[in-house]
Amino acid sequence: MGWSSRIPNWDAAVEARSKRTGLWVVFRNDGGDVVACSTLLRQTCIESTLAEALGALQAVQLAGDLRSNHLLLEGDSAIIVDAIRGGESHLTAWRSVVMEIRRLLLRFVS
Repeated sequence: MGWSSRIPNWDAAVEARSKRTGLWVVFRNDGGDVVACSTLLRQTCIESTLAEALGALQAVQLAGDLRSNHLLLEGDSAIIVDAIRGGESHLTAWRSVVMEIRRLLLRFVS
């Protein structure tokens, strides 16, 4: 049985010296309690906006795995949040990631 509502917050960090990228997702319920979390460490250095897009994708994928019905995404990358909401993302390295996020969001009640 899934939870009715999830609020995932994601973040990404790129460490150029060690050539690593970290992604973090924390899921909170309506009351603000942490109910799930996830981390991913990539052994490659990627552009920071692409890393933020991949963090958002990880959040949406995990929300689906947790069988959430409602989803309210929270992230600190205004560029990615705007693109997910329908803003411009053409000719960017992260466009395909945003398109996949939009496709996956169709599973959730708005």
